[in-house]
Amino acid sequence: MKKILLVLSVFCLIFTTCTSNPLTGKRTMAFVGNTELFPSSFAQYDQFLNENTVITGTPEAEMVYRVGNRLKEAAVKWYASMGKADELADYRWDYNLVLDNTVNAWCMPGGKIVVYTGILPVTLTEDGLAVVLGHEVSHALLDHGQQRMSAGVLQEIGATGLAMGPPQKLN
Repeated sequence: MKKILLVLSVFCLIFTTCTSNPLTGKRTMAFVGNTELFPSSFAQYDQFLNENTVITGTPEAEMVYRVGNRLKEAAVKWYASMGKADELADYRWDYNLVLDNTVNAWCMPGGKIVVYTGILPVTLTEDGLAVVLGHEVSHALLDHGQQRMSAGVLQEIGATGLAMGPPQKLN
């Protein structure tokens, strides 16, 4: 009986916490709302920046900032054209170049983006960097961080349900 109640509870939780993504219109899990997720994301981003070497005032750093802001402005205009400008109200777009040979860039929920210096020899130009940053911006707009957090919550619920079940008899 406990298992049936747990399964029903999980299904109810999933259906009541789904939200429609403003970018795609598809329904996704949202156990953790952006109002809870963004402050944590912003704090972790700030901590990362404090613990790493952020490059400022160089042509490369200015390029990261310039390209990032163009993408942000395009996203804001596009959302506004769809009548959904308020969807981005809590985003705090930020682009930083960090000294690291890793060929990568990443995005935290709410628009906090890091570009490692190691990817610049690959991107070469503003257009190449725009491809990478556009990819990272899309992670933010598609709420991938929120989806990952929600999947984690669902995994915890599943693990709890398994732990609640009767012990299995080994043959």
